[in-house]
Amino acid sequence: MSGSIDHTTDDLRRALLGNVYDVCGDVFTYYHDHGFPINPRDWYRDYNLGGRTPCFNEYGYSDHTYETGHSKLLETVVNMAVELGVEVRVNNKVTSLVHDGAIVTGVRVEDKQRVYTVNAKKVILATGGFQQNQKLMEKYNSSFAQTIPFAAAGCTGDAITMTEELDVPVVGAGGAAGWPALSPAVGWYGPIADLARTGQLVMDKDGQNLGSGALDYDTFCNLTDCTAYAFYDYASMYRDRCVDGVKAGLIKQYATTEEIAEDLGIDQIAIDTAFGTAGLATPPYYCATTYPCDIITFPGFKVDEFCRVQNASGETIKNLYAAGAVAFGNLFEDTADDPGMGNWVGTFSSAMIVNCMGAVAASDAAASIA
Repeated sequence: MSGSIDHTTDDLRRALLGNVYDVCGDVFTYYHDHGFPINPRDWYRDYNLGGRTPCFNEYGYSDHTYETGHSKLLETVVNMAVELGVEVRVNNKVTSLVHDGAIVTGVRVEDKQRVYTVNAKKVILATGGFQQNQKLMEKYNSSFAQTIPFAAAGCTGDAITMTEELDVPVVGAGGAAGWPALSPAVGWYGPIADLARTGQLVMDKDGQNLGSGALDYDTFCNLTDCTAYAFYDYASMYRDRCVDGVKAGLIKQYATTEEIAEDLGIDQIAIDTAFGTAGLATPPYYCATTYPCDIITFPGFKVDEFCRVQNASGETIKNLYAAGAVAFGNLFEDTADDPGMGNWVGTFSSAMIVNCMGAVAASDAAASIA
């Protein structure tokens, strides 16, 4: 594995983005027609809004089952796979690739009883990001290494480890996406946890007034201890949520600003000044201690326009593909001649990009087998 971060050329990135856009309509329609739980009020393919793809956006906090874990998203995808004749294996972990250095011929797998080999004509790596692996975060995404991972437990960068012997470079200039959240357990999901992003006043541990609402993620990650405080007073439109949050043990309640200063260790004068500016004047006061939760890591494998994995010399590793967050480094990066190139494709639609990359990879793999 190359230790340094490489960069993908603009031409290659544009070609990959083009393939993603070519398939996104069909992918969206297929999922929609097979009962995928999509919020019909919030999907689009509007080039006037930055060229966004159709997305699987179900944000709505208390309105949508995506936040409560009852959307049956997993069950829907599994059922679609089974209908296509796919064998779904649970409690099976891929531990390594079978290869000779240039050609991949399968994977080694562990289940609860044995270790076995699956011989395969094509292998598509789709292991997600590496937020849950502190060593890889420090190596490839050091600016965000102190954030709280808010992603699947399996986002440990296993694919990066499995390809060390193949000299596959990690591309992308680094970066992450996330939101202010209450904790790695609840994130920002639900009406109470959403208080992390809607503060009447937001302050940091040093007493700086950071305005209101959700902080810019990069700014948040550079705060002392990556910590901020979202304050509300009793006159807030979110009062009922705050009261519920106190009952749930997720929100703190204070009778005076003096109590806040003593409990949080913030300068009293700074608090009073900020409260006056923000118009917080009706006690009791409420505080949501917030942290930046990392939901997407951008660095990932170098791939070509068909999601075929490449080594450090730019040679395609035969039979090996990568799709989704594991290859986001090819899409999410500013370029010299087009700032924001790539980054914009993920606005509220990274889940769609993941699925489109999978379709690109699968189509090429199937065509080369036929």
